[in-house]
Amino acid sequence: MVRTGASDGAEGPLLDDTELDAALRLGRETADRAIDEGADVLLISGLGAGAVTASVAVCSFIAKDEITNFQPQLHAPGGSVFDAAWMGRVSALRDHLAFNRGFKRSPQELIARLGGAELGAMAAAIFTAATRSTAMIVDGPAAVAAVMLARDFGLAAPKWCYAPNRSAHPVVAKLAKQAGLADDLALDLDLPDAAALPLGWDLVQNSLRISQSLPMPAKQEPEPEPNEPVIGGIGPVPTPEASEATLEEGTAEQ
Repeated sequence: MVRTGASDGAEGPLLDDTELDAALRLGRETADRAIDEGADVLLISGLGAGAVTASVAVCSFIAKDEITNFQPQLHAPGGSVFDAAWMGRVSALRDHLAFNRGFKRSPQELIARLGGAELGAMAAAIFTAATRSTAMIVDGPAAVAAVMLARDFGLAAPKWCYAPNRSAHPVVAKLAKQAGLADDLALDLDLPDAAALPLGWDLVQNSLRISQSLPMPAKQEPEPEPNEPVIGGIGPVPTPEASEATLEEGTAEQ
């Protein structure tokens, strides 16, 4: 579990240069430390409403589409639809995107202006793990948005990520396909963010155990190439080795 600093930008970037560097360093050092201690796989997810809201802003910017297409309904305790909260969140996101309009796309700018410290730390961890050939299991809209940010650091970063249980959140549906994440194994569980990580981890572990227990197919030796290939139906054409052998035989007979 890693705690990041607050992202308090109201009318402008969420993070200044110092805060951005701190978030990226935290993600990088966290991944390096885990891998150096022997971790074979990293479990990555963002907790809290703030991370999910930031993922909506990042998705809207990347997809160049309206905020309302990626902000799902909000529910009050008891299950009733909380329209007032939904409208407040959409309004806040629209205002923030308006304040941060017109910047040149780069992973650092996206994190500083729209993603915030939590998504920035996750993106740095994902990119670092990818450069060190370490697999990752991701879950939830914040983690998938972080995968897209990490892809801007390095195109191969998503290839080391696997999402075992894609939620129905619109951000996940949109960005998982853009990131090129492999399709899940149809767990299709309605779980809070990060709850599917231990299940996905156990699924990968058991898959590896089963694959190791299966007998490997016998290696088939390739058929030797004929010494006298047939070309264009005109009969055998001697290879250079065959020609030399024929010349030696002729010389011996003489």
